[in-house]
Amino acid sequence: MKKITSLLLAGLLCANLAVPALAAENTAASAETTVSFTDMPTNPEFVTAINWAVENNITTGMYDGLFMPDYTCNISQILTFIWRMSGSLEPEGGNPFKDVPDGKWYAKPAAWAHEKGIVTGDMLHPEAPCTRAMTVTYLWRLAGSPSESDSPFSDVKSTDDYAQAVAWGAQTGLIKGITPTIFGPYNTCKRTHIVTFLYRYNNLFLNESTDENPSENPSDT
Repeated sequence: MKKITSLLLAGLLCANLAVPALAAENTAASAETTVSFTDMPTNPEFVTAINWAVENNITTGMYDGLFMPDYTCNISQILTFIWRMSGSLEPEGGNPFKDVPDGKWYAKPAAWAHEKGIVTGDMLHPEAPCTRAMTVTYLWRLAGSPSESDSPFSDVKSTDDYAQAVAWGAQTGLIKGITPTIFGPYNTCKRTHIVTFLYRYNNLFLNESTDENPSENPSDT
């Protein structure tokens, strides 16, 4: 079976946007939850997801009042978002990654994610872009890696190491696909897409009340 690192390499080749090395999620604590980003998207679900993420301290934006919704999300950012959504728990052990400096803003999320089996190995590649296959795999592992049947997408083979995750995501309504039959596993995810996936995950698995129709624009996510 192909290793998850193949997703990382393919994501790097398929990325449409470069990830600046210094780009980082604003880690300052927010004193209030009013959303005042000047670059909010127009899609209603995206707006709802960003508002939810801010109100729950999952994101505070980038800088200068910007959320940067069209910015490609990298691995350090998505793991930080997942960690915050899960309660910002302290990792029990040390830093397992050779390429994550101790004290870095994403060091705790990365160590926690490793302990939970969300990511593996000793190299994180924190600045690499996160693909759609990687995103649904992370959330599938967070949910306990439930078994699921084949996915409805023609570009996901049963032998792909993310096939179970994609099938689970489609079955639960977490993902909708680029089209009804195309998932686009190696397409990179924008920040607005990531918080939307997390918003849906929260509604589906962490909240008692579940949105019966979580996407008003299924072709995007």
